[in-house]
This record gives sequence, structure tokens and C-alpha cells, in this order.
Amino acid sequence: MAAQNKRWLWVIPLVILLLAAYYLSPVSMAFNDQGLTILPSIFGYLVLISMFVERAIEVFLSAWRSRGADELDHQIAIAKRKLDDYLKTAEDKAKLIQNETYSQLHTALESAETKRRNYKSESRYISQWLGLAMGVLLSFVGVRVLENLLIIGPLEGFQKSAFVAVDVMLTGVAIAGGSDSINKMMKVYSSFMESTAQRTQAQS
Repeated sequence: MAAQNKRWLWVIPLVILLLAAYYLSPVSMAFNDQGLTILPSIFGYLVLISMFVERAIEVFLSAWRSRGADELDHQIAIAKRKLDDYLKTAEDKAKLIQNETYSQLHTALESAETKRRNYKSESRYISQWLGLAMGVLLSFVGVRVLENLLIIGPLEGFQKSAFVAVDVMLTGVAIAGGSDSINKMMKVYSSFMESTAQRTQAQS
């Protein structure tokens, strides 16, 4: 029951936005006529920027986390070697599970591998947040998508500020998603345009 109540909490921001739209009546924006034409080039630039961000994060994490990863890999290698050496000298391998030495060596190996997985997971978590921070920072200084697709001239005051904030967030998330994610969006766009062109030719 508590989980269902928490789900309803997501409705609150939506209701707030709807009430704000009702009372503030924000201006509607027109789409840029050249938006669909320049969209492929926008995707291309985003892919290039994402590749730079990915490489920067890779270098940063390598300098920061590689030593810890190497130490954990070394511990795993030592634990495996000890276990393999013991298995070679064990006389009755059928009773290894009940053997205390085997149990200790196996536990040590599992512990080392668990630490390595946790370390890798932590590095991935750091990488994701670094990517988001860099993406939002790049969008903040001017690398934006929606601003190139919509005519924002009529906007002013709070609505312009809100639009810029949303644009910064969405573009930052897109950059943080990496070049592969942007390539997927580009493929979806290309497929949509091709299918639209085919339908248009079929109707003419």
C-alpha cells in the first residue's frame, strides 16, 4: 500500500505544471522551418561532442581509478593461483567441499571478485554522473538542441528562462547518454524520414 502511495507522488509535479500553465498562459512557440533540414547536422555535432566527453571521462577515470582496479585484479590473480595450486596437490578432490582450507581459499577468491565487481560498478556510477555534469555544463555554455529547432523570439521572462533550463537539461542528458545513444536517435530519425518520403511518393 505504501508503494502505491509513493507512485502517486509523481503526479504532484504534473499537477503543479498544469496549474502553472493554466494561470500563467505561456506563449506557444513555432517550429523552425529549417529544423528537420539541420537536424542531421545537429546529431552529427552531438555525436562528436559526446565522443570528446567519453574520451575525457575515460582519461579522468583511468588516472583516478586504474590503480585500485589493478590492485584488485592482482588480488584475484593471487587468490586464483593459490586455489589452483591447492587443487593440484589435493589428494581426495571429491571431499574438497568439506575441506576447511579449500573453503577458505574459495571464499577469499569470491571476496576478491566481489570487491572487483563493486569497484567496477562504482566506476560506472561515477562515469555516468561525470557524463551528466559535463553534458549539462556544455549545454549551459551554449550547446543546445531545442533552441535550434524552435523559434524562441516571442519568449520572454520566466518562460524564456524555463525553456533554456529545459533545453540545458535535455541536451545535457543526450550528451551524457553517449555517442551510441545519439547514433540510435539518428537512425530512428533517418528511418522516419525515409518512411515519410516513401508514403509521399506512393500517394503522389
